[in-house]
Amino acid sequence: MQGVAAVTVEYGYLAEISKTSLIPASIHAGDAVSLSVDIKNRGVSTRIDDLNATLDLSSQFEGISLSEQVDVIEAGTVKSVLFRFKAKDGLVPGFYNVVLNMDYSKNGQNTNQTYNISIPVSKTEKNIDITITPLSINPGNQTQIKFTLRNLGGTSVSNVAFSWSEASSLVLPLGSDNKKYIDEIESGKAAEITYNVAADPNITPGIYPLDIEISFNDSNGTRTQKSQVGFLIGGKTDFDVSAEVLSSNQVSISIANIGSNNAGGVIVKIPQQQGISVIGTNTSIIGNINRGDFTLANFQFNFLPQGIAQGGGQGLRQGITDNNTEQQRRAFGSAPIPLTVEIDYTDTTGERQKIEKTVELNSASFSTGASADGQTTTQTIQGGAFNPTQSGFARRSQQNSGIVPLAVFTVIAGAAVFINTRIKPQKKEWKSVGMALIPVVLMFGATIFFLNSDLFAAGISTLISIIIMIWFYGIGSIIGIFSKNSK
Repeated sequence: MQGVAAVTVEYGYLAEISKTSLIPASIHAGDAVSLSVDIKNRGVSTRIDDLNATLDLSSQFEGISLSEQVDVIEAGTVKSVLFRFKAKDGLVPGFYNVVLNMDYSKNGQNTNQTYNISIPVSKTEKNIDITITPLSINPGNQTQIKFTLRNLGGTSVSNVAFSWSEASSLVLPLGSDNKKYIDEIESGKAAEITYNVAADPNITPGIYPLDIEISFNDSNGTRTQKSQVGFLIGGKTDFDVSAEVLSSNQVSISIANIGSNNAGGVIVKIPQQQGISVIGTNTSIIGNINRGDFTLANFQFNFLPQGIAQGGGQGLRQGITDNNTEQQRRAFGSAPIPLTVEIDYTDTTGERQKIEKTVELNSASFSTGASADGQTTTQTIQGGAFNPTQSGFARRSQQNSGIVPLAVFTVIAGAAVFINTRIKPQKKEWKSVGMALIPVVLMFGATIFFLNSDLFAAGISTLISIIIMIWFYGIGSIIGIFSKNSK
């Protein structure tokens, strides 16, 4: 039986309004209103990119915050946008339409969608207007919130009793109950009430309404007013960054989410800076890091001398990487190299955030890194000329490799001088040897002082010198010189 291939179906319009929420739920004339809109990507595999959402109001409302942006909505997922506006004073009860415009890109094509949203206004007036600051708090952290009560009526109110509650009891006052009192609020004046509050660490980020009840006395007697004020749970987070230096100049950056909120779309970047040259890409796309989790991002570096910025001095960078330890130390000095790490992420409110952290790499030995809190950890850079994991004999042999060609140079130069000045004139064969040693001395001098004084270069110079002597004097002549003098 022949199989049937799966077919992926995409929609003409990907964006769909799955939910709208109004805070307060009962809107009075003069109220500041928060409208939350959940936008779902109903596509199967196509994502929504660069979504710009704007709210067009009717003449009955005044705008406060009417535009939102969302970078990406993956297929089948939902993102929320938040708008704020005010119902004008004296607005009569009824239903009023506002228009949501959405411009976005799908598969590189621009798309526009519009939706009508109905806003109910249930009452014409209220005596006391209530606002709250700040508009967001982080779960698990103690935060002071302030309620501002403004008397909108034409007469003073007295014996004001104020209380609030959150339906799920996940946001509670600390150190006091939820009820406070104000003696009097004059007409047109405002009073402030503060609470220390905390949200449960396991609360789901989002918009939460606070149910507020106020009782007071005015010229009509005792009255009670109920309303809602919304605020956000969640937002930014924080990271701890540490660095471990691995083999072949590879540095592993550890990124730990130590904040109270999850981070989405995390991107780690090494910006251009002094002391460091990134080999290859300087950006690592991580994805999501939930609170309490960590991940790693690896980068390849060349370490530059102080004062040389990334992007310049290619020959000098190569010399620092390839030459021996003492040359590296002279170029760098003993000061640690600060490494700046840039972290971009999306917070729980949908906003893109950017923070920078700094870790330190020990430039003197290239075997130590420092975490973001200043604690030092030991790492190792292998490869190049210096490897602190080698045995003591291997390190001494590597660091002293320049002594051998210097010694050979000294012996050959001494022999050339001795033969050309001390050998008796009748021993002309030795005079020929002395003359032959002169170009050999010059070649060794060039090798040691102008190229690289290591054993490999010295060996190559010796081989070339022997070949030149054989070609110039002939193998027979050289054998004859030593045969006559050995008799």
